[in-house]
Amino acid sequence: MQSSYITEELTGPLQELCSQYLCVLTIFHIINRYFHTTDERTFMDTMSKLSHDPARRDFLKTTAIGTAVAAAAFSGIINPLKAAEPEPFHFPPLPYPENALEPYISARTLNIHHDRHYRKYVQQVAERVKGTDYQNATLEKIIKETYGGITMIETLHLMALLAWNHDFYWKSMMSGGGATMPERLKGEVTTAFGSIDNFKAKFKEAAMTLGSGWAWLVIDNGKPVVTYTEYHDTPLLKNQKPLLTLDCWEHAYYLDYQDRKGDYVDAFLNHLANWQFAESNLPATASAPSKTKTAKK
Repeated sequence: MQSSYITEELTGPLQELCSQYLCVLTIFHIINRYFHTTDERTFMDTMSKLSHDPARRDFLKTTAIGTAVAAAAFSGIINPLKAAEPEPFHFPPLPYPENALEPYISARTLNIHHDRHYRKYVQQVAERVKGTDYQNATLEKIIKETYGGITMIETLHLMALLAWNHDFYWKSMMSGGGATMPERLKGEVTTAFGSIDNFKAKFKEAAMTLGSGWAWLVIDNGKPVVTYTEYHDTPLLKNQKPLLTLDCWEHAYYLDYQDRKGDYVDAFLNHLANWQFAESNLPATASAPSKTKTAKK
C-alpha cells in the first residue's frame, strides 16, 4: 500500500510523530467516524481507496498533520499553553565558515577544535546546570560563583571556563584580520606599549611562555596589558577585562604548524586577529585621562 500521500508534506519531528502508534490510532478512529469503517481490515481498505480520491486524500493528509501537531503538544514538543523555556547553553556555530581562516588555520583544524572539543564543553555545561540555580545563568556568572568549589561544582566551573574561553577565542579571529587596528584601540595599545610592534612582541612572548594555556590582551587597572593564563584559567577571575585571546593549546594549531608554534602566533597577530572585536570590548573609561576642575577663586 502506498503511504507517501500521508507524509509527503511532513518533515523532521512531525514525520516521525506520524509514524507513532498514537498518530495511527487517532487516524483510525477518525476514519472510522467519518467513513464508517468497523475494523482494521476495513480501515486498510478505506485507506487504499483514499489514495485514488483527491478530495478524501487531502482530508486524510490534513488529518495526519493535525494529529501530529496534537501529539507533539501532548509530548511537550509543541505546547501552545506554555512558553518555551530559554536554553542558554546551546551549541553555537562558528562566527564564520570553517575555511574562512585558511591558509593560516585549516578547515580541518577548526572542525576538530570547534565541533569536537568545544562541543563537549558546552554539552557538559548544559547537562550539569539542569535543575540547578544555574540553569538560566550566564557562563560568566557560573565561572565566578563556582570558583573554588568541589565535586560537581568544580567540574561545572571547569567546563564553563573552557566554553567561555573558546567562545571568546572564535570571536578573536576573522578572515582578513590582523591589519591596521581601529583608531581607539591603536591609541590605547600605542600608549601602553610604545608601539604596535612592541605590543606584538610582548604578546608573542606570553604565548610562547605557555605549554598549555591562553595568551590575552586585557584591560587591567584601566590600561591595556598582555598576560597569559595557564591551562583553563581566565582573566575574569583576576578582575581583568579581556579584549582578545589566543588559544595556545596544541590542539589549536598542531595539525597546521606542528612544532612551529611561533608561526601560529605570528599568523594570528598579522593575519587573523579581530581588532574590531578587541576594540568593542574596551570599557568606556580605559586609560581615559582624568579631568580635574580648577576651583574658582
